[in-house]
Amino acid sequence: MNRSASQERRGTVPRDDGRSTTAHALPLTGRIARAAARHPWRVLGLWVALLAVAYFSAGAMSLSANPGTAGTEATKARDLIDQRLRQETPPEEYIVVESQAATADEAAYAAFVDSLVSGLRALEEVNSVASYREGAQGLVSRDGHTVLIPVTLTGDEADAADTAAPVVDVVEEASGTDGFLVTTVGFGSVEGEMSTLLGETMQQGEMIGIVVALVILLVVFGAAVAAGLPIALALLSIFVAVGATALVSNAMEMSNFIVFIITMIGLAVGIDYSLFIVQRFREERGLGLDKVDAIATAGATASRTVFFSGMAVAIALAGMLIMPDATFRSFAVGAIL
Repeated sequence: MNRSASQERRGTVPRDDGRSTTAHALPLTGRIARAAARHPWRVLGLWVALLAVAYFSAGAMSLSANPGTAGTEATKARDLIDQRLRQETPPEEYIVVESQAATADEAAYAAFVDSLVSGLRALEEVNSVASYREGAQGLVSRDGHTVLIPVTLTGDEADAADTAAPVVDVVEEASGTDGFLVTTVGFGSVEGEMSTLLGETMQQGEMIGIVVALVILLVVFGAAVAAGLPIALALLSIFVAVGATALVSNAMEMSNFIVFIITMIGLAVGIDYSLFIVQRFREERGLGLDKVDAIATAGATASRTVFFSGMAVAIALAGMLIMPDATFRSFAVGAIL
């Protein structure tokens, strides 16, 4: 098939100046693609502004580690307990000091505990510290090798992970000194550790997925720019979706697993969809169309397919929104965005 036949098949005809013009009106996606190709710096500026908004919006994200299922007896019971029985108490950390050789009645053990207590009390996030050295009862084990140091933090449980972080730093710095093992447990330290592990796991998963995808795309396209573009678009979709999710999370309860859903769908579907568009653009360029016309044709065909396919998936996922469980709703919102 020669170039004129190819252009006629796609609804374009050659002009005298070598450029092509549309014989039939382009669909919306094609017109958007053509406008973007003609004004690339404006489009780039809009994307930079959108990413900036998403970045600042992400700071307002409000996620729950243990969202409940609305309407269940367990959730109703938990709400009643919170409303009528449970009093607001500041978060606490319980620091455990252990020594295989020394006991609590020895000078070295006492000096170590006094130094640790002084370091904890110097923190702004610490409200009070109890120590057996000041007469507190029940804080020494029977064999004398283990000591408990209760620490009361400032603020409430919502901020416990942040306020417990300096305490954890002091504990980690003291642990291992002079043969003493120091550990801590509490809502704040556990929540902070879980968030750290989740973040590390997500980063490792992202890196593995990106590297594998890049290798495959390099094999498919044989060009670094064409291979990198789908990955760049997938990462953009993740950033923007996280920013949009932050806004939604302030209107409805969201599970912290939504970040994993956004990353998974963003990489998988983002690369897959953009791969169609990039490949179609390369095919049109190979058939002789200039850059703008090739982009417009790819927008009118591949982008249009992607748009309706994505809308069909979003509509299907929207069925999960009727579930009274915040986790299922989070899956739907994250995947749709």
